[in-house]
Amino acid sequence: MTETIDIAGNEHIGVYCRAFDDVAFVASDAPDRFIQVVGEELTVPVVKTNIQGSSIIGSLLVGNNHGFIVSGMATPEEIAVLQEYRDVLRLERGMNAAGNIILANDDLAIVHPDMPERFAEEIAEFLNVPVLMMPIGGVPTVGMTAVATTPWHSSSSQSIPAGDRSN
Repeated sequence: MTETIDIAGNEHIGVYCRAFDDVAFVASDAPDRFIQVVGEELTVPVVKTNIQGSSIIGSLLVGNNHGFIVSGMATPEEIAVLQEYRDVLRLERGMNAAGNIILANDDLAIVHPDMPERFAEEIAEFLNVPVLMMPIGGVPTVGMTAVATTPWHSSSSQSIPAGDRSN
């Protein structure tokens, strides 16, 4: 059964968690019911952690099936948790709220238009996708503006026509 959830009364749950195809990360202080609902609805394991000691995981973590990009201020312990699932690239200087300044899936990444080109090139190589440097709707913090998912691919012999995907 689908239900509405929040964290401490805040319905902007994307600030406090980040979901991928095979795992979701939530703040280490996330309520048990929140963790249960996320796991049941997404049918992935839910891992409790923080990034740079903070509960705003969605603002500080981004990635795709090739790797995770995280704030350069993440601790070695936090990096180790992420490395159980993917390789990790740390943004070391300047713009480092990765979840706010990068929007990515397995096909493309869009980054903050003021990001240094060398960082954009490093992201492209690490995530194995082309990178566009542009705002979305005039907003430069593209990761907090939109969500990018990778199209669902069925491993069964049945397929869903593109126009019939409701999830």
